[in-house]
Amino acid sequence: MAFQVFRAFCVFLVLQPFAVKSLKLEILENLERVQKGEIGNGVYQVKKYLKIYGYYPHDTKHAVLDDHFDDKLEDALKAYQQYYSLNVTGKVDSDTIKAMATPRCGVPDVIRKRTWKGTVGTFQLVSNYSFTGGKWFNYNLTYNIQNATRGFTVKELRPVIAQALQTWAAVSPFKFTEETQAKANINIGFFPKDHGDGFPFKDITLAHAFPPRDGRFHFYEKWNWSLSKPASDQIHVKSIAVHEFGHTIGLGHSNISKAIMFPTYNPGTIKTDLDQDDIDGLKDLYGY
Repeated sequence: MAFQVFRAFCVFLVLQPFAVKSLKLEILENLERVQKGEIGNGVYQVKKYLKIYGYYPHDTKHAVLDDHFDDKLEDALKAYQQYYSLNVTGKVDSDTIKAMATPRCGVPDVIRKRTWKGTVGTFQLVSNYSFTGGKWFNYNLTYNIQNATRGFTVKELRPVIAQALQTWAAVSPFKFTEETQAKANINIGFFPKDHGDGFPFKDITLAHAFPPRDGRFHFYEKWNWSLSKPASDQIHVKSIAVHEFGHTIGLGHSNISKAIMFPTYNPGTIKTDLDQDDIDGLKDLYGY
């Protein structure tokens, strides 16, 4: 049931290509010029991005995905800009485009509230942490490392994964034990674009993790991953692992930029320390 709720709210890896490098310069310039009520080449891509990450209505009636800059898009842009502490213009400005092009986790930032009739309600923007919709019934969890990727072995990956899990164990009652069998509580691996879980990786997605009590955690193998200090074009494994393990134990995203559960990641950086917001979120979820 928890996964069904999560799946309904977080259709999280169907992102259409939207990296700045993939858009022609003239399209970017056009997006910055287009005003509400006008039609502009590339507006569709912005709507698609905002829909996937929870800012744009998911029902067909209220979410027309075309190149028309309508009221719904303006509202969604303002919500997105508010979440990322950007200048709230309601326009597709350069800072917004840059934010949308940043590599990120695949889980949406916003979960929309629904009325008892099932119609789309207002944005449920949280000021800090959020939850995925599930939780574990005990604090003793097992994990299994299914594979590694180019550049390092499972043996080399093992201590990094253990350290990432210990980051959460150090501030909670959770204890994590490695299990050699594939069917552990949490199963970790590196996978190609389409890897059979119904959510093929797209474009800027670094990894995704399913909520309790599913436990699957998938890295996207296409990236240049590093176990140590990353170069400017590399992704730090432990930084992404700490974030995704937050999802596996039930946390959603936070709009606090210092928090581990903030959605985006800048290549070449290390971010492995929990913020108080992360700690408070876990305490609130489990009530310990």
